[in-house]
Amino acid sequence: MKKVIFKDKPEANSFGQYNFSDDETNYIHTDSNSVPIRYDKFSDKDLYTTAVDNNLNKDIIDGGLQYNKDSYISIDKLMIKNAGVNHDVTRINTHVYIFDNLSTPGTIEAAVTIDENSTYPEVLDYIQDSDANIYSRTGQHKDEGTHLDNIINGATILSGLYNDSGPVYDGNWSYAPDWPSPSADEPTYFSGSFTGGTMTGGTPTGIFNFDGTQTIYVIVFTSGDEEIKYWPDTDRRNRIHVFRINTETDLIDAEVGGGVSQLPFEYGDALIFEGGGDAAPAWKVTDLQLTINTIYSTSDDEYTTPEQYQSIIASVTPPVKVELGENFNSQILRINPSAQISSEETLYNYTPVSKTNILGSQYDLQNYYTSDEERQVASAPTQVSLDFEISTDSVSNETELTSTSPTLGHMFYVISWDDMDNKFKTWDDVIDDIPEDEVKLLEKQQDNLYIFNDINTPLINNYQTSGIKTIKSVMFSYDTTDNTIEPVRWKLITTRIFLDIPVNQYPDFGEVGGSDYTTIPWPHTTPVIGGTDEDSKYKISIQDTLSGGKIGNTDIIDQTFLIDANENDELGQSIRKFDLEQVRYFNSSYDMTSLLGISITTDGTDFYPHTDNGEFGHWNGETNSFSEETSVGEIFISDNSDATLKEDCKLELNCGNLTGKSVVDLSGNSNKGLLIGDYKVKKTRKNRPMRRDSFIKIPKKNRNRNGAL
Repeated sequence: MKKVIFKDKPEANSFGQYNFSDDETNYIHTDSNSVPIRYDKFSDKDLYTTAVDNNLNKDIIDGGLQYNKDSYISIDKLMIKNAGVNHDVTRINTHVYIFDNLSTPGTIEAAVTIDENSTYPEVLDYIQDSDANIYSRTGQHKDEGTHLDNIINGATILSGLYNDSGPVYDGNWSYAPDWPSPSADEPTYFSGSFTGGTMTGGTPTGIFNFDGTQTIYVIVFTSGDEEIKYWPDTDRRNRIHVFRINTETDLIDAEVGGGVSQLPFEYGDALIFEGGGDAAPAWKVTDLQLTINTIYSTSDDEYTTPEQYQSIIASVTPPVKVELGENFNSQILRINPSAQISSEETLYNYTPVSKTNILGSQYDLQNYYTSDEERQVASAPTQVSLDFEISTDSVSNETELTSTSPTLGHMFYVISWDDMDNKFKTWDDVIDDIPEDEVKLLEKQQDNLYIFNDINTPLINNYQTSGIKTIKSVMFSYDTTDNTIEPVRWKLITTRIFLDIPVNQYPDFGEVGGSDYTTIPWPHTTPVIGGTDEDSKYKISIQDTLSGGKIGNTDIIDQTFLIDANENDELGQSIRKFDLEQVRYFNSSYDMTSLLGISITTDGTDFYPHTDNGEFGHWNGETNSFSEETSVGEIFISDNSDATLKEDCKLELNCGNLTGKSVVDLSGNSNKGLLIGDYKVKKTRKNRPMRRDSFIKIPKKNRNRNGAL
């Protein structure tokens, strides 16, 4: 099977991949196996694959753009809420500290380690009089039921984490009255917490150590007493919240490029220490969010952003590398098309070539099949495998894609196995859908999404229904260093496949064990008595539905049935009223002479007519009459004594014996006569199944006293 690129297919400015047979050399879009046999240029039912670059990622590659923000530690949110005090709270004190277990801030005489075995007095000693304090507020009063709320919001605490003279304390944010405001000429350095400007004494790690020996502490001290009118105030215990950051597992190592780590904490994440009062503490930290940027070298000293990219340079994020192995799932969410690329393989470009097959077979689901056998195999329910090959051919109109051995690695994942409503139309839609954390990533993966596979390792999905399926996936090429990968070039891929209706689920008459039908099932030529003609409600509604504008881009099944029904000219003519007693079919030729036992004239040249000389003619029922033993006079063919005649009778329908909507074959050959009535077909909206819109009015017995039925 060949994959051929067509420019402006399936829409303007796109390059769609279409299937052609191996022996095809003349590439015409409408001759592709990926185009319906009844092609309609106004109906989007092509099966194709397209790949769209991420524009920001492309600009980063083309312009060599670099992330231009310095390293920093910021507190994005620090929410403190009332812990359930039913009175006013007075003498409120709040202090926030930041230091690590390797430093000796303030009066602390040795490096501290705060863990589950620590006590309230020990932790209090660690932080009292410490110059690691970044926030202090004392003497507040709060009314009953109110909160301290968000006391630090979007504050950069430290920046320039790799400066030789130590990180700069950015004290120009509100609610830090104990710190002097920094001067442009003489910046204030944050001292004490990070001795000598480095936690480990080495560079380029700056204040960080990524070998597992360092823990950063963010400590929040809260206190407040209950104020009761006419009674002494109630002393409430102080509460110390200790939030711990493991630099090895929670931050991105600077030696692999560093990166931005989002660190959210809740009350349950903290070590809690209480003391200093009798009643329960008044306050609790419910939400702490930090961002730590560990990038060592943010940009080349000689680098200048090209003028044409000035408007987007702020959107460039730090370079990202992901460690392969057991930590992959926790790190993979760091990747983003907006990241600066440090790899030197940026000139390498590629086209993903889709491979969509019924699992375990060579049936390509981007083909429309015509034979019953192929349609049965390429049908739902089934398992479908999705994989890709890589082509580096220059893309142009009518280009036959050839697979090559890629220079870089290629990884892909599915974001939707059937994007029926085109939810992922642009790259912005894709970015908005990225899970926020590992828990939400696992939830996606349980739905068979966001499973990261290298090419040649297909992803598998179960489909229960037939029709056109639109698969949306993302691929990125990546460079490998040691056991880490760095994404380079990103593609958003749309892959459309078609699953047919299997033979055993083809709409049929319920009387023969099939699923219910909307259009009259007609896979083979079948005898019809009566019928539905061009003026029937059925035929008129078929034509109205086809032209009513309700056939959507993925309604290939409904459209096929409607067109087949409209083109079916074997349904006979509508006969409003007639009596039908019996139908018999013989597989041998029997004329009326044989069936009625009629003798011919004495000269052997003709039949005796039913009228002749005399009042009643030749066949007067007395002198001359039909034999009572002929099959014509018998209700059941099985009652006839002629064994050959019985054997040759393949169908006998006695229309007075109805069973539901069918007449049983009494010849013993298990046929059925199915009653078909007139009705309407309707389709209410695009991409929704059509349905019968009215009751099927089937033939019934008319209680005639004088007639046959």
